[in-house]
Amino acid sequence: MTNWRKRIATLLAATAVMVGVSLGTGAGTAAAAPRLTYQSSWYQSGKSVVVYLYADGNYAGYVNWNADPVGNDPGDALRANDDAPTGGASRGPSRRRGG
Repeated sequence: MTNWRKRIATLLAATAVMVGVSLGTGAGTAAAAPRLTYQSSWYQSGKSVVVYLYADGNYAGYVNWNADPVGNDPGDALRANDDAPTGGASRGPSRRRGG
């Protein structure tokens, strides 16, 4: 695996962990932590990826890394979308600025 793929994989794994932590935040102590799974879809010749996240088998959101611009979406951009029905969803882009 090339160095940039390792970095992307590490970034996505860290993001998935943070999504998992946010899904578990606010849950009662008697509630079991959700079983988190994911499915990856690579594109742009393996440079970009969408990771679909599932909590207990239910769709919870996605994390998307664009290495290069696609349509109106910028390159070098990370987006996260929390669609879990927990009452408080979050979404938004994280973009690298500067050179």
